[in-house]
Amino acid sequence: MNKVVLNQNIKNKIISLYNQVFEKNSDISYWNWRFEKNPFGELIIRFLLKNNEIASSYIVHPFNIELNNKIESGLFSMWTVTSPMFQKKGLSTLLANEVYKMGNGKFVIAFSNENSHHMFVKKLGFKSLGIMKEMVLDLPTEIIKSNSIKCEKIKIFEEEFSKFYNKQKNIIKKIMIPRTEKYLNWRFIKNPEVRYHCYKLLKDDKLLGYFILKNYQNEKCHIIDFLLENDSSVYEEMIYNTINFCKKNHLTKITLWTNGLESFYSQIIKMGFKEIPMENNFVVKIFEENTLNELNCFENWYLTMSDSDVF
Repeated sequence: MNKVVLNQNIKNKIISLYNQVFEKNSDISYWNWRFEKNPFGELIIRFLLKNNEIASSYIVHPFNIELNNKIESGLFSMWTVTSPMFQKKGLSTLLANEVYKMGNGKFVIAFSNENSHHMFVKKLGFKSLGIMKEMVLDLPTEIIKSNSIKCEKIKIFEEEFSKFYNKQKNIIKKIMIPRTEKYLNWRFIKNPEVRYHCYKLLKDDKLLGYFILKNYQNEKCHIIDFLLENDSSVYEEMIYNTINFCKKNHLTKITLWTNGLESFYSQIIKMGFKEIPMENNFVVKIFEENTLNELNCFENWYLTMSDSDVF
């Protein structure tokens, strides 16, 4: 199928419907950032008009993962939205199947909630891999600081972060979006809606990793993303500096997602983090049978909050 060309009026109508249905306040700057300036490619969309209004729309955008040192192209499912007047008519399923034919990805992923999970699994043939679990630390608590590790704010991600990712991917050996400087700057520095606080950890000027914080509703601090050397003192330093961020901003909880990192998981449990299941199901659909089977195992993925569009 040919690529769908959107004019500004159609974009505004889709944004308006999305905001209405999901009680959001996204605007064209978010659209341009997420769908048109995405480093992996522009959006793929199908929509239906009724009386010149959007009845239903389905959007994916391309993204890459790295698997066994090989880049694989996939699709990320977003903004499945149907007008209340046209719900339960199978429109989302119809549009989704058309979108998948338009894309060049070998698979598609989504983080489904309670409302969308049935559609993804029962109607579109996704496999549900697991429920995302929020790791929560209630404050106040104390973590000992390492005197040899420094924490500095990041204004822009440079080449050293791409090099760090290329080193860590061979240690972690998980399926993950490549954390290159280009991706990190797009995801965290250029986001028009959210202010992220980006930090790096250093020892004798050697990069030990980075972490990204978000003040959520002046209550929680989300650790949105992190990539660290596999060392307990580095883990503790990230949490220590996150606690300081919480103190300065009067936040009472630290929350994060971690998946497939057993040593990190064990360490934060010792620090007092508790595991709370969420509504978010991680679902995957592979388009060609008997290929990329590693994608069907939840533990094979490296997932943080940043991999979802919600955060």
